[in-house]
Amino acid sequence: MKDLKEYANTLYQGLECKKIQLTQMQIKVFLETSDEIYDTLVALLPVASNISSNHLAVWSSVVSTIRLIRTSYKTAIKEEAETGHVNWPTQDDICLTLREFLEASYFISNEKVSA
Repeated sequence: MKDLKEYANTLYQGLECKKIQLTQMQIKVFLETSDEIYDTLVALLPVASNISSNHLAVWSSVVSTIRLIRTSYKTAIKEEAETGHVNWPTQDDICLTLREFLEASYFISNEKVSA
């Protein structure tokens, strides 16, 4: 995380301040990626519990966040199949998720939160 910290903070701040605007396609890709990695993140829960109870709590939070994103994705895909159009989450929704993910990543990697 140390090597990615500056980039992650710049991305988060750009999204939060609206200097970076996500397209609907970028939001869809974010949701698809969350759906694809969910099972792997769940499988890592026992590893987090072996590290410490704090790591398990933080990792559980990450998994919960990704589960919510995954649910949004599956709902959107179902809506699209039924109606032919879809309402993807907003950039603000993505920004909140990114913030939570960064905080968890910083904790797990022993970095200070600066976003």
